[in-house]
Amino acid sequence: MSGLAVTNLFGEGNEVMNQLANYHKETFKFSALKLLGSSNLIGNPSRFVSHIGTGVTDFFVKPYQGIKDLSIVKVGTGFYDGSKSLLKNSIMAPVGAVAKIGQSISKGTLALSFDDQFIASKNIRELRNQPKSVGDGIRKGLDSAKISFFSGVAGVFSKPVEGARQQGLYGFLKGGAQGAAGLVTKTISGSIDIIAKTSEGLDNQSKAAHQMDVHRIRRPRPFYEVHNRIRPYNRIHSFWLSIVPQKRESLDLSNLYDVIEVHEESKNIIDEQTLGSSTHQQIDVLSNKYRLKEDETSILVITKNLIIVIKSVIRQ
Repeated sequence: MSGLAVTNLFGEGNEVMNQLANYHKETFKFSALKLLGSSNLIGNPSRFVSHIGTGVTDFFVKPYQGIKDLSIVKVGTGFYDGSKSLLKNSIMAPVGAVAKIGQSISKGTLALSFDDQFIASKNIRELRNQPKSVGDGIRKGLDSAKISFFSGVAGVFSKPVEGARQQGLYGFLKGGAQGAAGLVTKTISGSIDIIAKTSEGLDNQSKAAHQMDVHRIRRPRPFYEVHNRIRPYNRIHSFWLSIVPQKRESLDLSNLYDVIEVHEESKNIIDEQTLGSSTHQQIDVLSNKYRLKEDETSILVITKNLIIVIKSVIRQ
């Protein structure tokens, strides 16, 4: 909330306190309404109103500019542009609202599964793979529904076993309840994702059509998960973090796990324990100079004097 600045104020103490109380009360109401209007749970009404307002404004203002210039051509062009803006924003307002509501319901339902690991992996997957078009949204929605359903089915069998190992019979019963709840909630959440992702893809496609083509000047700075910190920018590390998803589209890249500098003669003593990763299976050759290896948790990029470990998730 913003402060209240008053100069040359005269009055009794009660009057001053009442004035301050009334000001902060009204400010709090405005902030609460603003917060409520930005809530995705109810479709972000402020964004909805902004879309409609932009379309209506363009519909009247753009032709008016041509009238001011006394140009029939500009009036016609302005009317066309204004009508197109009104139509586009009138469609995108409800589409965006549906996407936001769907995302909120999906996340809320998924929280009832009490599967923190699955929720975290889904959040990372959604953050790094936002749908860019309607078709992409449908595909990602179906993928999310499939992953959620199979995770729920797997949880029906794995949760009781995990619970029994930790807490015996009580853990077995508790795990069984969690597995059954996860099957229901994950299936519902995945089904909602189909609608939410499709709407989000349509929304993003409309935004992309009216945005400038922006390119990065520098590749993103890696986050080194093994040390849980950011190091000084390294061009080679950033190159591999950016290039791997382009070369292997099935990989949903997360973080750069670690970088180990080695000498050519010491490569043969680098083992799985040193790398902090499980057994890897060699895959196709990226180039004559570089090789990629992968399992469900990491990729090894072996260069002349570097072993780069990149944590990732294999896209289903």
